[in-house]
Amino acid sequence: MDIVLQAQIVGAVGFGLLVVATFAKTRTRFLLIDIAGLAPTAIHYVMLNAAAGAALTAFYMASDAVAALASQRAARAVYWFFYPAAGLVGWFFWAGPSDLLAIGGTVLAVAARHQRPVWRIQALVLASTIGWGAYGFVAGSYVQVIFSSVYGAAALLNAIRFFRARSSLGSPEAD
Repeated sequence: MDIVLQAQIVGAVGFGLLVVATFAKTRTRFLLIDIAGLAPTAIHYVMLNAAAGAALTAFYMASDAVAALASQRAARAVYWFFYPAAGLVGWFFWAGPSDLLAIGGTVLAVAARHQRPVWRIQALVLASTIGWGAYGFVAGSYVQVIFSSVYGAAALLNAIRFFRARSSLGSPEAD
């Protein structure tokens, strides 16, 4: 079996878990399922020889772990480190201008993890799928392009659902 096809299969497993994460009802569950999906996604980028994609996906896992395992206050303090670090990771694994798409998607994803209510996380995740979808197209990750479309749509629908639930309950920050 061709390595590109194998990479697409491994990526599909990871991206499938990421879609499942969008249906999580709590921030912590969302982040933990996201971590589980990012591991095969990073491997998928290694298989495609997309070093920046693999490194930024691993970086994304680290940011999810900090957000899931640290107290909100501690995570917020550490998260300021992740913004410039995303650029440094992208620079270190730089293969060309298309890597800016993955770097931008990663910075938006990090910003999502810096949020507390699920609907805000989902809205920023939606924005990050634009950069990652374009990067996937350039890197030859067909499943990334499909995933970004599906994940973006799921994140949008869930962001709306959580926002409406928050509004109807009168809660300032539904989690």
